[in-house]
Amino acid sequence: MKSGTTESLYGNGELILVIDHEPNTLLMTRAILEDRNYRVVCANTGMEALAMFAAFSEEMSKVRVVLVDIGLPDLKGVALIREIKKLEKNTLFIVSIGQGELVPVSELQALGITNFVAKPYDPLKLLKTLRQVLEG
Repeated sequence: MKSGTTESLYGNGELILVIDHEPNTLLMTRAILEDRNYRVVCANTGMEALAMFAAFSEEMSKVRVVLVDIGLPDLKGVALIREIKKLEKNTLFIVSIGQGELVPVSELQALGITNFVAKPYDPLKLLKTLRQVLEG
């Protein structure tokens, strides 16, 4: 049952791309978002995410927000964000940060990234951050 305080955290079918190398994080995030009426696509690596943009450009142009792990092993978050912005300049981002990971805040801010969530995710914080990003 939706309460008045959490009803605004429900999506309207927006497409969200989640990129994380931890399978459990992908599963948990997908469950949280799909339970709140978001559509979710997942990638395990930065290269997989870029391949998805190349192969499914029409569908991927509908991605509203990318939730990207800053510590991906293959293509670090900042480089990946730059590449995605080249493909879809209007894409919005939320950067996820694992415990102990160094965050290049100035580089991210230069790219217009100001929204961060810490892992493991607090579902309410994740949903609130997502709504803030979507509502501009």
